[in-house]
Amino acid sequence: MLTGLTGLVILLVAALPASAARADADYTGFFEQRELAEAGWSTCSTLTWTVDVTGMTTRQARIEVRALKMAWATWSGSAGIRVEYSGRERLAYDPSTYGLRPVGGTPRTDHHVYIAFKTTSQVPIMARNAVGLAMPTAVIPATQEITAGMTIFRRGYVVEQRRNSPDRIANLYIHELGHVLGLGHAGSARNVMHPTLGELTRLGDGDAAGIRDITRPCPAS
Repeated sequence: MLTGLTGLVILLVAALPASAARADADYTGFFEQRELAEAGWSTCSTLTWTVDVTGMTTRQARIEVRALKMAWATWSGSAGIRVEYSGRERLAYDPSTYGLRPVGGTPRTDHHVYIAFKTTSQVPIMARNAVGLAMPTAVIPATQEITAGMTIFRRGYVVEQRRNSPDRIANLYIHELGHVLGLGHAGSARNVMHPTLGELTRLGDGDAAGIRDITRPCPAS
């Protein structure tokens, strides 16, 4: 479902899974709409991100922020996108958009991603087996450039699995950030974008090909 933001940008208020895989790479695009099938982030602007770690101890928060930085670096290295951590921020879940917004503020669409750790009571749509939710939240249709996104992780699951299997959390972070960057699911378990959570912490060939294919190159000056 789409709602207008300005004459140039549309806000995405629900995840839009892709319907078909490309023939030349093991991945799907995130969008069903044909006009957005190749949508991705641009290398022209720095992607910034903030995170809400409310409910975590100081040590837990420090560990997860460091792990998220590593997950971002995994994608930025293949895509050529500059990524910059902008600190912590209180974020609220908005059930009307299935997304995040700053407490008492308006969501940014200037190449920014919101990340939060929430409980199932705070985010009811993450009940049952869902441990992560991610999507682009703003796109410029004319250029197919994604300009904003959000990710929510189930806080209790992350804290528990951090003790049992750190690689599983790394896989979760990389996978969900891949959705924010515009990738859908991969068919092969050799790729981190495969829909089954595992312990793969490096991009597969399909992941790397997919992110390079949808990333918008910066025009030569």
